[in-house]
Formats: sequence, C-alpha cells, structure tokens
Amino acid sequence: PFDGFLSGAAVRDRAALALQSVSPTHLEDFGECPQKFLLKHILRVRDIDDPEREVQINHREKGTLDHSILERFYRETPGHEIKAAAVDLPRLPMGLAERLERIVDEQFDAFEERAPAFNRSMRGMERRATKRILRDFVATDLADLIVRDLIPQRFEYRFGSKHKNHVPDHPDPFIVDIHGIPLRVEGTVDRIDEGPAGFRIVDYKSGKAGRHENLGEKIDRGVRLQLALYAMAVAEFFGIDAGRVSGTIKPLVRTETAAEKFAFALGEKSVRLRETLSIFVDSMLNGRFP
Repeated sequence: PFDGFLSGAAVRDRAALALQSVSPTHLEDFGECPQKFLLKHILRVRDIDDPEREVQINHREKGTLDHSILERFYRETPGHEIKAAAVDLPRLPMGLAERLERIVDEQFDAFEERAPAFNRSMRGMERRATKRILRDFVATDLADLIVRDLIPQRFEYRFGSKHKNHVPDHPDPFIVDIHGIPLRVEGTVDRIDEGPAGFRIVDYKSGKAGRHENLGEKIDRGVRLQLALYAMAVAEFFGIDAGRVSGTIKPLVRTETAAEKFAFALGEKSVRLRETLSIFVDSMLNGRFP
C-alpha cells in the first residue's frame, strides 16, 4: 500500500511551487487528508467533467446567488435601520422584508437571463424557498448584530490579485512566512462587521454548515483554516490587534447548533495556527503525505 512518503528533488520542487500560490482551502485539504493535497495540488489530478442538465440550480451557483442577495441587502440597509428593527424582531420589519424580496427577485431575474431554467416550476420553487430561508436568516442575523453591538461595514472584501472581474479592496495578498516560505493568501471575505469591541469576519454557508461545527477545535486541528487566515489578514490590513478580531460562520438555514460552535477569537488561535502551518509546510517540503 502507498504510505504517502516520497523522496527526491522533484517532489520538493513541486511542493515549493504549489506553496507559492496556496489558498486556505488548499491548506484545509492537507489538514483533512495529506494525500488529497498531494493528488490535487502536487500531481494536479482532476475530475472528468460529465455535465448533465440540472433540474435545480447548481449548489455552487446557488451559493453565489445567495451571497449576492445578502451583499446587496446589507449594502442597502444602514446601521440605524438595523437598530430600529429591534422593535419588531423576531419578525422582520415589513420594509426590510419587502427590500429583501425585491432583491431576491432582481437577482433571480438576472440569473435567469444568464442561465434559463431547464424546469421553470423547480426554478419558481427555488425562488420562493430562497425568500423564505433568507427572510428567516436575516431576522436572526439582525438580532445577533443588535445584541453584539455590531454593524456590517464591508461586503465581499477582496484581497490579492486573483480577482479577474473585480478590482480588489486590498491589492496585495496576505503573506505568512513559514520556514522562509512566503504563503500568499488571497480571497474574499463575505462580510466584515465592526463595533466598539473590534472587527468580526463573517462567512455565509449554504445549508446548516454541519462540517463547520466546533470551528475553534477544527482550526486547531488544521481542517478549517480559511476563516482564521482571513481574520489574520484583516487584522494586518486594518492595523488592529488580533485580540480585537473574531470570526464566525453564518449558516443560511436554521440550525439547532449554538452560534458559539461556529465562532472563534483570533487572539486565542493565532499562535497555534502558525504552529499548524509550520507542521504542514515542513511535511509538504519533505514529501510526507501520510
């Protein structure tokens, strides 16, 4: 059986090349299964595409659609309206509900022009379900913002040069130096909330986000690194102490899991995170993919 341990200059050279443009999700691949990283990012193995007509919107496209709806909604909703919503919550105030439904319709209409529905009845059901799910999500999210005294301030915050169709908010990548290897982290933060206590990095997840429960523990294990690295990037870009930065996953579908299970404080994670990255890089450069 293949044990995943390799030797030779070719392996080290390919690993070093892969690390020049590594992403947080690539590092998560290594944390979940080092051989997964070897196959995908060293040997460049690819799935064979066999597209079929999809009755429903592809889950990746649906995630992009949900993100664009929420980005527009929060851009159009100033802080004083968020605070005023406390009177009506947990019911979403009528004005905000109407705004959300209008944006859903406009985004679905635009999507329909790009990708006409194979099944119009199913597309109509998806539109109605999106309105219901996001209305419930926004009501819960506003209550959380009010309790924590936070206001969404930045949306789809892009950093690095990989964004082909958008001008990045921060043109340079976030660089973490590990064993003299500069890990260049580029990406997009769904939302940045600000308040008296500091900054909070928010990542929307379609569904109930079960894979992200106990997020703090999974960051320590190195299987969920993206949001923590994004938080480190934001702390550096905005010149704020790690102790004033936190992160949270926001599942779009109601879940019984406590919100704290999806959250972390960067100040508690940054030291161990660097240790984890050090272990990963050392293993990759020495051909260890167990």
